[in-house]
Amino acid sequence: MHSIRAAFCPRQFRFSLAVVALCTNLLTMSAAIADDAPQLAQQLPSSVNAIAIVRVGEILQSPRAQREDWAKTADENFLSGAGGIPSWVKNFVIGFNVRTAVPEEVWAAAVATVPTDHTIQMISQRNEMPLEMLGGLQATRGRGNNYLVGISPGVLGIWRPGVRQEVARWAGEIAAKITGPSSDYLMAATANPGQMVFAIDLDHALDPNNTQAMLEMNRQLAATSRAGLQSLLMSLKGVTLSIAVAEKTTAQVHIDFSQPVGNNGQAVKDFLLEVLQQMGASIDELDTSSVSASGNSVVLTSDFSDDSLRRMMSLINASPRLMPAKPAAPPTPSTTVTPPTSAPGRAESRAYFRAVDNYLNDLERAKRRATANSRTALWHDNFARKIDDLPTAGVDPDLLNYGSDVASKLRALGRSLQGQAMQINAHENTLVYDVDFTPGWASVNVWGGIGFGESSFNVRSNLQQVRERQAEAVIAGTDQRDQIWTMLRDQRSQVLRTMQQRFGADFPR
Repeated sequence: MHSIRAAFCPRQFRFSLAVVALCTNLLTMSAAIADDAPQLAQQLPSSVNAIAIVRVGEILQSPRAQREDWAKTADENFLSGAGGIPSWVKNFVIGFNVRTAVPEEVWAAAVATVPTDHTIQMISQRNEMPLEMLGGLQATRGRGNNYLVGISPGVLGIWRPGVRQEVARWAGEIAAKITGPSSDYLMAATANPGQMVFAIDLDHALDPNNTQAMLEMNRQLAATSRAGLQSLLMSLKGVTLSIAVAEKTTAQVHIDFSQPVGNNGQAVKDFLLEVLQQMGASIDELDTSSVSASGNSVVLTSDFSDDSLRRMMSLINASPRLMPAKPAAPPTPSTTVTPPTSAPGRAESRAYFRAVDNYLNDLERAKRRATANSRTALWHDNFARKIDDLPTAGVDPDLLNYGSDVASKLRALGRSLQGQAMQINAHENTLVYDVDFTPGWASVNVWGGIGFGESSFNVRSNLQQVRERQAEAVIAGTDQRDQIWTMLRDQRSQVLRTMQQRFGADFPR
């Protein structure tokens, strides 16, 4: 069960954000925790088009979380830099402005409930960053590309990227009380009781030409069915994922329209799975999820594995760069045990190595289970970003070089899973993208977006040929990806031997 504990410890919201010791009173609160997520959401900018909510306090009260001591694991991972939301955060609400057509995050803003003694002044001092007045509120830069804002006692705001003018405008809107999502769909999502909720407003997001072309590729649909389904899809309002953590983790995906679904429930599910696969963001359990349709909504229900939960949490990555730990309590007079000494940097290097190792192991498991080559492209990119966000203070330089190279190779794997060709020199342990190959079609999607190259085709008429070319390129890159994974395994073995020579044979245990 370690993996689900790590999943709870979990930039870019392609659906992301790097935002957000021990606070023991959170572990003993009564079951009647007041849910302030809707109120926190009211502090978000009005132009958000996606939202994520993590009700940390509720999760930590679940029998499984208490039995397996998730709070302790969450804090340990947070403090070690492996990411995660620490136990002393009660509720965590993030708003994103996302260009779905690319897809890419423009900016992200988060609001979190924290202990009242966790002030913006303390964070400024601990991060050694000056305190500023922006829009009438106190703010300070984080150690990464972000800003923190003191909204009120016990409520902290985070903005990424750290563009000062944007932060000042948001702070001014908060002070003037003119914030809050303008989307009725997102505000409704804040009332969803799930312990983790992800929602995106997709009103007018689908491109009609691409949607029609994708439906025409489905030969199982009659022409009349395709016309009716396209009309339904063009009325798409949004998608909400709700996750409940109990003895099992259960997920529900609500796909909501502005017109009745009728008997199109299964067709809507198939369409969603196709979109997720093309984005490289597939979740295995959704393939076998149950489908129900009622009124204007289709609902998919499934249990989630620990790995799938971890991938969803990779969309939300907290970092000690942003929020320092609460000061440790001073030792009591009766304390007589002196902790053992260790080589400088050993603990930091061990935490760094284990974090990178966890990401690689997760992706290897996903690689073995994937039923289509391109299903996991997004997760490779997300985990590369998580490695980039790991704290580096005190970490062995050779280990930092290793982590940087792993992140680069994970991005290369993600590109390859979308059809980008590469040139690999296994002997020199190097790779470069094939600059003579321009995959303008690599990220063509139903939203109407184009990937990392210029398109030279008519999407409306050539989509099937484009998909076939992409699939061929992904398959052709199988040997290259296998070579990259071999390089990753060899590098891991080499750096592990080096670290054991420097820090002892028990590294990284």
